[in-house]
Amino acid sequence: MLASLVPLGLLLATEVVDGSRADDPLYEPTIELNIATLNRTGVLYVGVSQDGS
Repeated sequence: MLASLVPLGLLLATEVVDGSRADDPLYEPTIELNIATLNRTGVLYVGVSQDGS
């Protein structure tokens, strides 16, 4: 999983986990890290969730 600043393509965060672990639980901590790094809210995040939400 990674977070980047588009259209610049700057890498903000990355997390590598083994294939037996879902990345869904990592979304919220990564978003919180990005908010703290950018020092702003109102940013669009796009992800995929296995539970359909």
